[in-house]
Amino acid sequence: MFVYNQSVIVIDSSAAALLVLALIGAFAFWFWRKRHHTANKSLSVEVADSPPAHQNRQWLWDSLTRREMEVARLAAQGMQNVEIAHELTISVHTVESHLRHIYGKLEVHSRMELARTIRDLMD
Repeated sequence: MFVYNQSVIVIDSSAAALLVLALIGAFAFWFWRKRHHTANKSLSVEVADSPPAHQNRQWLWDSLTRREMEVARLAAQGMQNVEIAHELTISVHTVESHLRHIYGKLEVHSRMELARTIRDLMD
């Protein structure tokens, strides 16, 4: 007999045995699934030869607009956003927007990385 929220639940011994077996089965299945799923994860990793980073980024460079290429080159040369804006007669906000798009498209995270990527692409 179990008491739950002031309600009395009466379970005979055979029902209790089935309940215990069901719980054991559920736990065994959960444990097996967890182990099996983890094993599959480790086996699904494949190592493949990848081309050099500059070859991967060449087609990314081609995805830039003409204006983004201009901003990227000037930023890679070390110009500040204000200088780039003045050079291209656009707002600083537009330069920042172009740089966000460039970083995303070229998969870089800093101006130093951008400069290195552009240098590698031009070699």
